[in-house]
Amino acid sequence: MRSNRLWILFLVFACLATEAKAQDFCGPNTVTYYRVDSSAGGGVMCVLFVDRNSFAFYAQGMEHGKTFRLVGYSHRDIPGVYFDTDYASINGNGEQFAQMASLRYETVILDDSNWDEHYPPQRIYHQLMESEGIWVKYYRGGPISAVPTLLPISTCGGNLKTFHVEGRPGEVRCLLKTQDHDPAAWLGTGTYQGKRYLHIGTAFFGALGARWGASDICLPSFDCGRVNFGSLNLNSSPGGGFGRGTIGARSGDRPRWYITGAWNETWVAP
Repeated sequence: MRSNRLWILFLVFACLATEAKAQDFCGPNTVTYYRVDSSAGGGVMCVLFVDRNSFAFYAQGMEHGKTFRLVGYSHRDIPGVYFDTDYASINGNGEQFAQMASLRYETVILDDSNWDEHYPPQRIYHQLMESEGIWVKYYRGGPISAVPTLLPISTCGGNLKTFHVEGRPGEVRCLLKTQDHDPAAWLGTGTYQGKRYLHIGTAFFGALGARWGASDICLPSFDCGRVNFGSLNLNSSPGGGFGRGTIGARSGDRPRWYITGAWNETWVAP
């Protein structure tokens, strides 16, 4: 009887752990936010904070009955709660909503001034797509929303720049260009050494150049790691200097990016 009770307790705790993992959609390396108050529909957003002045994000969900995926980058140049945001939808993998935008002062941190990349804000207001919404940081027992299951990403669509990892079929990089940075952020996906992954990359853009880093979105059975800012170099030509490369070199008519440091890979346009 005692062994049966222990087995039942084990199953209960296993189910609770699985449920918590499912609700904490993004895992430990990015911060999970849910859109919980919008009539447009639910969604989840995985945020990679650089510092108090910038962050990149990946989001997926429903917008007025249409599925969406998007990549975005928010930043502020002066102190305050308002951020400028650029975002673009991922399309071509069954997503139904397509849009890109560059918005000024349409993202608001709805917290006091004490948050930073180590203690993220509890609420972020975004004017994304066709609706307004408050995205609430996940906590156990807190509000969540349904997240649609979408097909794997094999292409980025026309609103983002699609690159493939040279010599590694099926690995894709979706690059987001802004007025100031090309790229400002990217989403990477594929299978590497037998394990699937999905990651967000961006940089600390400082006076001495860009300090690039990336973090995995730790979906169940996916890889779950991170590369600290300053550990990656993105260069538009082989052997380029630290933090260089903002336009993409051309080999014939195919732009390339050379990634060195913690990674060693080449991104090639189709």
